[in-house]
Amino acid sequence: MNLAILILSFVVFFSSLKLLSVIKYRDEHSYFTEIKHNCLSLICGLSLITSLVSVTYQIWVLVGSPNSFAGGYFVLGTALLLFITSFVVFYKFIQRES
Repeated sequence: MNLAILILSFVVFFSSLKLLSVIKYRDEHSYFTEIKHNCLSLICGLSLITSLVSVTYQIWVLVGSPNSFAGGYFVLGTALLLFITSFVVFYKFIQRES
């Protein structure tokens, strides 16, 4: 079950990154389109943060839930790796869309 949640969290993570890279802010200053873009960005950002927390927790559980410094290293390492990966993948998605 934990592995299924981990895979689902990865899917949500990458799909929300893809959706966030597709949002284009134009020079049009219509209030409705700005509200729509901001709400979509907020939803994608919240899903990114939730999936980041979920992935780090599921990795911690799958490693054996250590309560020593090893658990902290796993959590910190996973969060840092996902954080850096999100920037790289977001950049690649934007380059593909342009």
